[in-house]
Amino acid sequence: VRALDDGSGFEVSISSSSSSAPGKRSKSVERFDFVWVCSGQLTAANVPDVQGLDTFPGKVIHSEKYTRACEFADQRVLVVGLGSASGSDIAQELADIAISTTLSIRTERPLVSRGIIQGTSTMVNWFSALCPAWFGVVWSLYSDWYGFIHNMKPAVTDSGDLLKAIALQKIRRVNIIDHIHGSEVTFVDGQTAHFDAIIFATGYKREFKFMPDELKPTTSGLFEHCVLPHEPRVAYILFVLPFGTHWQLAELQAMFVARAHAGVI
Repeated sequence: VRALDDGSGFEVSISSSSSSAPGKRSKSVERFDFVWVCSGQLTAANVPDVQGLDTFPGKVIHSEKYTRACEFADQRVLVVGLGSASGSDIAQELADIAISTTLSIRTERPLVSRGIIQGTSTMVNWFSALCPAWFGVVWSLYSDWYGFIHNMKPAVTDSGDLLKAIALQKIRRVNIIDHIHGSEVTFVDGQTAHFDAIIFATGYKREFKFMPDELKPTTSGLFEHCVLPHEPRVAYILFVLPFGTHWQLAELQAMFVARAHAGVI
């Protein structure tokens, strides 16, 4: 995507597969008055730069590539990161099948259990069942009115039975990694342990390689969480993580941007 020098719009270079020649791609350039980015914000896996990671002989993956716990059967697994849910969920799945499961946590976060535990629905389960779908949309759109919401750090982890698994010593909780040498991992508090696999549940970073830097969101944010303030002809749909449904929020943002670009509002 490139903004035209005369300010009349945008030039978009498109690469697409060719039906007449499988394996080959055709390229074209088209002009548009507006550009909407609807590819989502969690597009690139974030793997921290750990000293000595390249010397580790075992399997190293990000949680986005994790599919089945059985792939790690009879292995000593280190899960790095707690996150909103992925690190906790993966560690709990591995706890019953791996030789050992270790969870490295950098940031202490409040834990909330979900679903049904010992036959009883948790508070989160009841709230999710009773809460209407539009609540998450309203929360996301109007949370800026209440400044304290953005100061609620760290966020909450959807934990399942993580604390129980740690209490039963099915999961070992350790500090952050200091460095790695071969299969041996040293943590910042001096503890060491050997592992066969490392899974990074360390989140994602926003990456839009097809957008030039001048058309990417800055630290100042987006107007109504979707319109680029210094270039309102560019919009980013669903560039937030709402509480509740995503698709209704995406639809509302698309309706808002469409009306704005049509000059209705």
